[in-house]
Amino acid sequence: MTGAFRVVVVASTFPAGADDTVPPFVRDQVVALKNARPDWQFTVLAPHDARSATVNRTEHGEFTEVRFNYFRPRRWQSLAGHGIMPTIRRNPAQVLAIPGLCWGEYRALRNLVAQERPDVIYAHWFTPQAVTSWAVSRRTRVPFVFTTHASDVAVWRRLRAVGRAIVSRVTRRAVGFTAVSQASLDRMRPFFDVAAWNKLQQRAQVIPMGVDLPRVKVSAVGTNDLYPGRRVILFMGRLTHKKGLPYLLDAFAAVRAEAADVHLVVAGDGPQRTELQEQAARLGVEDAVDFVGFVSGTRKDDFYRRADICVLPSVVASDGDAEGMPVVLLESLAYGKPTIATDATNAAEIVTDGTDAIVCRAGDSAALGNALRDVLSWDDERRSAMSAKARATAEAFSWPLIAERTAAFLLDPIAEQCASSS
Repeated sequence: MTGAFRVVVVASTFPAGADDTVPPFVRDQVVALKNARPDWQFTVLAPHDARSATVNRTEHGEFTEVRFNYFRPRRWQSLAGHGIMPTIRRNPAQVLAIPGLCWGEYRALRNLVAQERPDVIYAHWFTPQAVTSWAVSRRTRVPFVFTTHASDVAVWRRLRAVGRAIVSRVTRRAVGFTAVSQASLDRMRPFFDVAAWNKLQQRAQVIPMGVDLPRVKVSAVGTNDLYPGRRVILFMGRLTHKKGLPYLLDAFAAVRAEAADVHLVVAGDGPQRTELQEQAARLGVEDAVDFVGFVSGTRKDDFYRRADICVLPSVVASDGDAEGMPVVLLESLAYGKPTIATDATNAAEIVTDGTDAIVCRAGDSAALGNALRDVLSWDDERRSAMSAKARATAEAFSWPLIAERTAAFLLDPIAEQCASSS
């Protein structure tokens, strides 16, 4: 192989900068992969996002970011970025942009492959990235791999035989693929017979996204200079249906009636914000719930440090939108905070209930409330014990380790093949 090994990463969710509210985990993975394989070259292809004021091409230290147009007028390009399914739920008319996104991505990826001549295409999300990567791979003979995150494959079940055929063809052509959780991988199983699935699993592995470990040790008890005299319950994430915030607000109101010193911080933004604020007012707890909006960097770190409990009340949304393996779960563990997560987060795949986190039923406010009461009653010794276990669990998902696992499984075999054929 002459020159550096070249990787084109294609994703529908990719932030335009550090202050962008678009989830950053694909960017974080690319940076971690570059750190793990410094001689490789990475180019990221993503759609324009009118909300993020994206530009056509940006040179970063670790990668090149390329954006493509898919709808006119350009100010209406807001289907991707914050998740396709939540966007359509909020505005059903956005479904009209789906054909444009698929065709625009295919055309942009085909042109980028012709220009960059990469050694591999790495698609994040099956729909539409793995599908467009499959189409480009057939035409250019450039191999592709993909990562499925949650319900991005399951949506094809609605098309029955057609959906089954598409998932089968795309997956069979991929050199390898990963899923961020076992639950995400299991969502692919119904598309194949037993023999085919057993064969395909040899090219699959469960590898979640990673987490940046705090550089300075964090106390299991919140440092609440911002909320003096209060015990802080923290939610961190997008305010969308699958995050289950209405159940958390109901649970919090019940707990607040018994413990006046508790305070809920909702760190994040999204389409449900207004209705959640209205719900807090109806419940009479608006003075004890702080909607602080999107946070990142040192401000995000500050809120984790101030938290006494982190809660992930996720559910499976009515349209099937679901979690894969939330990065927020890994962050909460990394900060050593007592963490309550519902079973819809798939937390049970990496934690032991009662040891490094608490897992309760999704969509059950009473269960969330009971879990909150339990953790609030703990003494410092029990909190410290869970904190230590949580940090130990999170260490296995630090970005350097996850990047190494991802590179070794998905990309190194292709790099080695390129090197041997040069």
